[in-house]
Amino acid sequence: MTKFSIIGAGWRSEFFLRIARELPDLFEIPGMLVRKPERAEEIRRNWGVKTCTTLGEVLAGKPDFVVTSLSWDSNPIFMRELAERGMPVLSETPPARSVDDLLALMDLMNAGAKIQVAEQYFLQPLHAARIAEAGSGRLGEVFLKCPCATGTTGSV
Repeated sequence: MTKFSIIGAGWRSEFFLRIARELPDLFEIPGMLVRKPERAEEIRRNWGVKTCTTLGEVLAGKPDFVVTSLSWDSNPIFMRELAERGMPVLSETPPARSVDDLLALMDLMNAGAKIQVAEQYFLQPLHAARIAEAGSGRLGEVFLKCPCATGTTGSV
């Protein structure tokens, strides 16, 4: 049994709620951080999941990891706090607003934080074709300014 908690109650969090509901022998959600009382009640009623108002309450359920499904501004804050507490994080997009925020996230990961981003856009056919073309050599050398893709600034 894998236990995971969720921070955030937007539409993306419902993907994870559905997974746990459809596979109850595999997944349990011991708590979900929801800040709006009316949304918390809706989650409890529709999904049967305990809702919490603080990170401490969420972590008291002893999840194996936490899914963050938050806004651009809130997500990096919670990911940092979870990392500082040694809690693995699966971040639903977006993980950060800027390249500087992404670099700060990489610093956390380089320091040992266990963070993954649930990003699948690179697998979509149009994006996959663009990536393949960029790496094919037909465009010449493609230079990356963002170290996020390779870990260093350089070419594809």
